[in-house]
Amino acid sequence: WWDVPGVYTVSIATGVRLGGGYIWAGYTGVFYSSLFLQQSSSSSSNSDSTLSMSTVGSCMYSYNSTANAVGTAVSVCGSDYPYCVQSQCSALSSYPWHNKGMDSIQLEEYMSWVPLVGSALGSLLGGFLSDYLIRRLSQKIHRQRSVSSDSSVGHEGNSMDSTGVKYALMPQDSVDVSMTSTENASLNPIQEGLSTEGLCLRAAIAGVGNLIALPIVVMSFFLDFPSCFLVMICSGVVGELYLSQCLAVVTDSAVVPPDMVAPSVALFMFIITLIGGNFPLLIPFFESFVGYNDTVMIQFTAAQPFVMNDIESVTYKEVSYNVENNDARKLQYSIVYVLLLAYLLAGVLYLIAACQFYFFAKKKRFNC
Repeated sequence: WWDVPGVYTVSIATGVRLGGGYIWAGYTGVFYSSLFLQQSSSSSSNSDSTLSMSTVGSCMYSYNSTANAVGTAVSVCGSDYPYCVQSQCSALSSYPWHNKGMDSIQLEEYMSWVPLVGSALGSLLGGFLSDYLIRRLSQKIHRQRSVSSDSSVGHEGNSMDSTGVKYALMPQDSVDVSMTSTENASLNPIQEGLSTEGLCLRAAIAGVGNLIALPIVVMSFFLDFPSCFLVMICSGVVGELYLSQCLAVVTDSAVVPPDMVAPSVALFMFIITLIGGNFPLLIPFFESFVGYNDTVMIQFTAAQPFVMNDIESVTYKEVSYNVENNDARKLQYSIVYVLLLAYLLAGVLYLIAACQFYFFAKKKRFNC
């Protein structure tokens, strides 16, 4: 690793990109949340002791702090889940999707297969695409070197170009040509392509993939259902190209000897986990200055609040509510800004690493 500074850049870039993955995994369920959180049987009991609950979570009336239902058979929601929505005690989500909420069934329907398809295709495509390009490049370089070695070296200190014209060689030129021919003869073109040229190409593929995925990832946080999920397939295909490339880089024979592959992977995993694991801490930081601190009014229908007169005639009746709640755009833009930082910074660092590998290959008298 000491001789190949691009490996450190790749590791840092992967840690930053992995941090974006942590953000996406940790906050996707929060962002695409429904309008209400329903009380379940595992939820803590209502903190208001004045309410009578026949079944935990089920209800007939919404919460009313001024009414006392003790000793009655009326099912009234408590203060923790104050609204009776479809006979279930519910509370408003902190950040409902686009301030209107998304049905949890819709989220589960698409998130159960979209990440799997997009990420799997991206990982497989990254491996096949990089190896294909590297093989084509190595074969091209080998043909160029073969033609050069056959046509450029004449006899008795003279050199012949591709047109057949001889010209005199300076002493240092003779040495350089001789060394190049010897080096070319000892190289396997495929092995050469999968090592030296591969470092440069793999980093470039990872960088370009992240930059292409950047606008698609941002779109998923602004599009309506179901487009917000379908575009994730495209972002997964191009955005997940990086991981297979980076693992190939840190295990490449040009970077580590065969007996040091495991320590190389361990160091790589340590760096990316250390960086990526702390990225979720950026969301509260961005929320502090992203704006949208004012509350918004959310309108919905739920069961009427309980009053003592309702004991005589128990009927379920829905009424309209206008309730102040957090503006979901605060979380939305915080996630978008952090993901922009992760994808953009990772893409730039990967391209910087590709340049570092290029100069490394040039220093080793190879072409990239």
